[in-house]
Amino acid sequence: MKKSKLMIVLMSVFLVACNTLPQQSSAPGEMSVGEYKLKLELADEHYSLKEYEKALTLYRQINRSFPKDTHVLFRMGNIYAHNAKPKYAIEAYEASLKLDKNLTKSWYNLGVVHMQQSAKVWEQMSKYSDRKDPLYKSARHYSRGMIQLINPKKN
Repeated sequence: MKKSKLMIVLMSVFLVACNTLPQQSSAPGEMSVGEYKLKLELADEHYSLKEYEKALTLYRQINRSFPKDTHVLFRMGNIYAHNAKPKYAIEAYEASLKLDKNLTKSWYNLGVVHMQQSAKVWEQMSKYSDRKDPLYKSARHYSRGMIQLINPKKN
């Protein structure tokens, strides 16, 4: 009985020591596949809880070592779009589409962000244009049209 308890204690110490050793990476600064899986799981959990800043920090870390992960790029785009950073959202969606042209969710969200940006341009133009300017009426038309396309229930 005493030998088996001693063996359990020794094995526990050994396992704890092994667990605290640094994971080998393929190159300095890159993360291992095990670390990638853990960070991705944690990032996705933060994302699902709408803890976007925590998720984005992890997605950025993953992206540095695994820049071809379209899931990570798509999620980064969503977070940037949610945080009103359209330039970065567009970059992330386009990066995902360079890797896989069939990502319909990236195409869709890229289109939405571009439409939102377009609506802002038309709105600003109609806001700052002289009402007598021949393009004013057209700007108002496009502004209303874009807003209606983006938010059809609000009009």
